[in-house]
Amino acid sequence: MSIVSGLSMGFMSDGQSALFKNIAADLNLNHADTSVETAIVSLFNGIMFPVTGFLCTRIGTRKPVLIGITLMGAGLTLMHFVDSA
Repeated sequence: MSIVSGLSMGFMSDGQSALFKNIAADLNLNHADTSVETAIVSLFNGIMFPVTGFLCTRIGTRKPVLIGITLMGAGLTLMHFVDSA
């Protein structure tokens, strides 16, 4: 579980900085607006990590991981239907 968390946080902290200018240009945002978006995502992760840890301790790791995989798959499937003009 820690390997998955490490990889996801590595992408968020290191990978997002490589995409920062492209995200700002695509969404027509300035540097401050894009930084606020990054801060909101980091805050959400900070809130959800203890919740996930509690769930994994309480009910085991299998169910939270399966729920996460299902939600991620549903989200990626729904992204197929997004119309970017």
